[in-house]
Amino acid sequence: MSVHLPLKWTLATVLGASLLACGGEHTATNGNTATADTLDTATEQRTTGLMNVGGKLFSIPSPVQTALLFRKLGVGYQKELPLPAEQLDKLTNKAGRALAMGIYGADLAYVTIEKDGSRALTTLGLIEKLSGQLDLSNAFDKALLERFKKNVANEDSLLVLTGSAYRAADEYLKVNGRDDVSALVLTGGWLESLYLTVNASSGKNDQALAQRIGEQKRTLDDLVALLQSADKENLYGTLITEMKTLQTAFDGVTSTYTFEKPVTDAKTKTTHINSTSVITISPAQIKAIAEQVNKMRTQILA
Repeated sequence: MSVHLPLKWTLATVLGASLLACGGEHTATNGNTATADTLDTATEQRTTGLMNVGGKLFSIPSPVQTALLFRKLGVGYQKELPLPAEQLDKLTNKAGRALAMGIYGADLAYVTIEKDGSRALTTLGLIEKLSGQLDLSNAFDKALLERFKKNVANEDSLLVLTGSAYRAADEYLKVNGRDDVSALVLTGGWLESLYLTVNASSGKNDQALAQRIGEQKRTLDDLVALLQSADKENLYGTLITEMKTLQTAFDGVTSTYTFEKPVTDAKTKTTHINSTSVITISPAQIKAIAEQVNKMRTQILA
């Protein structure tokens, strides 16, 4: 599926994505290529929205879309990529745990789409444990978590259930003013999706994977702004500095967009978005991005 519009998260998605949850798709090549796009609006409505933190809107895409892209492209399941369960016990501070919650959320999307039910249940258990450690247990109805477990093999059911999780988490976060934790969970999920993408594309010359990497430039800018806005106590300076280093790795990645009026097929509930986007990214840029992403993931889990 090639989609030019960013697939965005509401504030609720910060934690909803941890239960199942990189971005609006363009066309990326080592040169320049443009394609028309198609968007299943029913799926979009289940997984998208705008994230509002401190009165500012941020466009942050869902890891579900990256996992679906891997399946479409026939990228083989790489069991060694998701974060091992034992890593959780090594994390003792709030920032590390919040980032890990996002990481495991992205991994849950990956293993679920790859139909690894056993790994999905294990990952969901880790997310439950982290929610307790971060005092977020009250954000989720226990019955909802049980429904997740029972439907872990049903992709459509999981997407519907995440909508419920989004709403529950959204209310909890707004009431409790946990913007810093929200931003960290979100950053962890986004970084893990990018980590999976750069490693899945290793040794491959696939334009769609290059696209997914290159289109994250704008999302990264939004995340840096989000972290800076949410870090009221100046506790996450090192993470923000590393994110800015990643921004440098994206320097030179360019995109252009040409709008064409979309056409909606009411019978199939599908909108054909005829606009085109072009992303230009070189192998050297992909290599630099991959190196920084891998470095950051290692640092987070140290």
